[in-house]
Amino acid sequence: MVKMIIKTALFPVAGRGSRLQPFTNYCPKELLPVYDKPVVHYGIVEAQQCGIEHFVMVIAKGKEEIIKYITESGLLRPEQMSVVYQDKPLGLGHAVGVGAGIMRQRQEDGFLVIAPDDIMVANNGQYAIKKMMEYYAKQRGLYSLVERVQMERTRDYGILSVKEQQNDLILADNLVEKPQHNPPSEYGIIARYCLPVEIFDYIDQVAHGALGEIQLTDAMVLAMRQYNFFGVVSHNTRLDCGNPSGLSQASHFFAHQNI
Repeated sequence: MVKMIIKTALFPVAGRGSRLQPFTNYCPKELLPVYDKPVVHYGIVEAQQCGIEHFVMVIAKGKEEIIKYITESGLLRPEQMSVVYQDKPLGLGHAVGVGAGIMRQRQEDGFLVIAPDDIMVANNGQYAIKKMMEYYAKQRGLYSLVERVQMERTRDYGILSVKEQQNDLILADNLVEKPQHNPPSEYGIIARYCLPVEIFDYIDQVAHGALGEIQLTDAMVLAMRQYNFFGVVSHNTRLDCGNPSGLSQASHFFAHQNI
């Protein structure tokens, strides 16, 4: 059996960072500092340590400083990176879809999606996305990292409906986005995905939501016609840097680690 090895990661970094204003009026949110490194640095290192070799950076006009930092810091060489522009912030699904041309040109079986707002801290040197990539290599499908969520917080997450579970691998039969009542489980999606390239066909079919956005999870639900949807339980510490409080807490976390 041929293994489907993931070698490329897509980073959606075109967002306006409205929850971090006024700071993001002057600096891309991905370059805001978390202790001694900018936010985006952590996600790139996470991917590198899990075997990712090429990075597709989906940016917006005016956020070119992200690319400048990545190359001038020596984090990536220019040939390790493709850059594509998202004209309007129309949701994660739209951002991923913008990368379709590059991914199809690369002729790879699948790819990783990392939203760098969430910083993952490895457990004993192991990142949860590595386990997710290993599952994908054995069986193509739709994969997302998930974590246990307190029941009163499930309304803030996409929640899996669990059909079967074996250890940290969950086979889902549905996904309920931010359920207000009776969540189907306690497993909430984290913005780390392994997806087959066919997901782009389903992104094209997704209708715009109430805010005019195209959600990646809506495309994944449509793709369940063709693929199994798996959740991989993460035991990594997750630091949400998408708001001022989370950004401050993440800096405190890493400062404490370096005492």
